[in-house]
Amino acid sequence: MMFLSSLPFENLLDFCDSFVIGDELLMDKIRRRRTMYRKKRHPFRWILLVVVCIVLVFVGYSVAGPVMNFFKNITSSEPSSSVGDVSSEAPASSQTPVSSQPSSSAASSEPSKTQVTGTKAVWLPLDTLTGKDLDSFIALAKETGVNAVVVDIKLEDGTLTYASNLEAPKTAGAVADDAPDLMAALTDLKDAGIQPIGRMVCFKDPIAKLAIRAGAIQYKPNPQLTWLDASKANGGKSWLNPYSDVAAQYLIDIASEAVDMGFEQIMLEGVQFPDKGGSTAYYGKEAETISREEALSTFVEKMQDALQAKGAGMILSCPGNVAAGETSSIYGDGNPLTFGAKTAAVNCMPGELGKDITISGETFDDPSNQVAEVVEAVADAAEANAGSSTTLWGWVQAYDMSDSQVEEQVDALTSSGIQSVIYYNPDGSYSKDQLDLS
Repeated sequence: MMFLSSLPFENLLDFCDSFVIGDELLMDKIRRRRTMYRKKRHPFRWILLVVVCIVLVFVGYSVAGPVMNFFKNITSSEPSSSVGDVSSEAPASSQTPVSSQPSSSAASSEPSKTQVTGTKAVWLPLDTLTGKDLDSFIALAKETGVNAVVVDIKLEDGTLTYASNLEAPKTAGAVADDAPDLMAALTDLKDAGIQPIGRMVCFKDPIAKLAIRAGAIQYKPNPQLTWLDASKANGGKSWLNPYSDVAAQYLIDIASEAVDMGFEQIMLEGVQFPDKGGSTAYYGKEAETISREEALSTFVEKMQDALQAKGAGMILSCPGNVAAGETSSIYGDGNPLTFGAKTAAVNCMPGELGKDITISGETFDDPSNQVAEVVEAVADAAEANAGSSTTLWGWVQAYDMSDSQVEEQVDALTSSGIQSVIYYNPDGSYSKDQLDLS
């Protein structure tokens, strides 16, 4: 009885109906009670139920908007990577980014382009400056960001490539009768924002002795004779003496005239002693007390001061292996980067470094096939040897190299801190694609 009394009334009736009871009177009473219960239900109950449902629908509709906005705000703060789940049909590559700015991953997937922040120069043969190709070059330079050109003004054979008015070079036969006047071409370059740089070979000069014999290296067994780097029968040539003030002035006069003509910087090549036949060379009494390294440093200082007085700059060019630390008697066992030049151009061209070279303890069997590695090794070592007082430029080999190898050289230089480059191709030919790499 306790169990039955705990059931709800309608459940109790259902429970009773599930049993067969012999007492008809009892069953009849139970049936009458169920009938009586049903009759007592009032219609108001149904009306109330309908009203409650209407109220619930109204309330639900009223709060639906705020509730949806609430959850929407929560989901919008999640990582944008979930945006891709909105449409399962669209491929991942076609999904539109949430931000209009490119993502960092997208930017990094694009090929990088090495940027040269300093001087971007190319070496040009003289006929480019004096011929019809000058306008084409200027157009190419503007298109590719080239802002300087290097032109030879004094060659290894001692000749000048321009119409000089200096008496000593004329006497030596260093000036050809048909030598061009470069002033107009230099003006065109500067008007186009391109800096002209004149390159001159210094002490390797076999003809200057004809005008300034006192400035040449003498023959030790007989100082009255001019020394040659080989026998005359084997094509021996005379050299200017790095210890000689006369030789220094001869070179300074040429550089100064080039500046007056329109060159804004002068690059010195071959600031060195002879590389052969030195045992019979006589440099004068000065060589007894002054080292070769000191003599070369003194010349660099004199030239730099003279050009600076005329508002021009000086660049000292030197081989990469020596700049990187290899000693050589032609530089007095010193490093050209320590000669006092404010700017130095290091020849990092793999094809000119030779084979089986060692840079900072690392040996490179074939630099031409180890482009990035060897250029970076030379550049790093040169930067360390130069110190903070010298700004370095780097020569870039633009011949016998693919575009990607040219780019590797530039990238290796810039990553080592060298921000000015000089492209070199002996035929003076450069493509837009090649120069556009930096």
